[in-house]
Amino acid sequence: MPPPGRLATGWYHYSVKPFMACKKGKGKMNKIVQVTVTTVAMLAGYGAAAAWAATEPFAPHVPRVTGDTAARAEHVLAGEGYEWKTDPAKPHGAHWYVAAEKPGAGAAEPQGTVITLTLRRHSTGTAEVAVPDVRGDKYNDAKQYLAQYGLTARRGAPGDFTVRREHPRQGSAVARGSTVTLYP
Repeated sequence: MPPPGRLATGWYHYSVKPFMACKKGKGKMNKIVQVTVTTVAMLAGYGAAAAWAATEPFAPHVPRVTGDTAARAEHVLAGEGYEWKTDPAKPHGAHWYVAAEKPGAGAAEPQGTVITLTLRRHSTGTAEVAVPDVRGDKYNDAKQYLAQYGLTARRGAPGDFTVRREHPRQGSAVARGSTVTLYP
């Protein structure tokens, strides 16, 4: 079986334009035409890609606020240009934390998108924290992030891996100093 482009009648070269097949010649002029056509096609492709990129709006990523206090989450979202609503609608007091956010952290959403924050109330008598969402992070990064909340990370599997699941689940209220097991 002949290699692609090789026919029984001779060697053919197909130019960038699919409708134009020309027999490979021995002259320099044919090479110049081939190089010119290829260069023009490449420049047109780069120009089209640049024009498309210029018209596409930049979609920033939703910041992670799960585990933060309601006030801090609202401050972070406002700083990034997002709107928010909370569930319950009007929490009172400083003992509310974000148990979940929708769309989730890292989602590519344009500024002005409304982020729904599901809030839970901290128990006033104990030092509880919400387990932050570390899914999608590397184990070592997740371990450092959990430490900021006073939690300890434990490997659910050997080696360095990207966290796909955590126990207790993100948003759960646990005592400060608890251990969170991370799984690939």
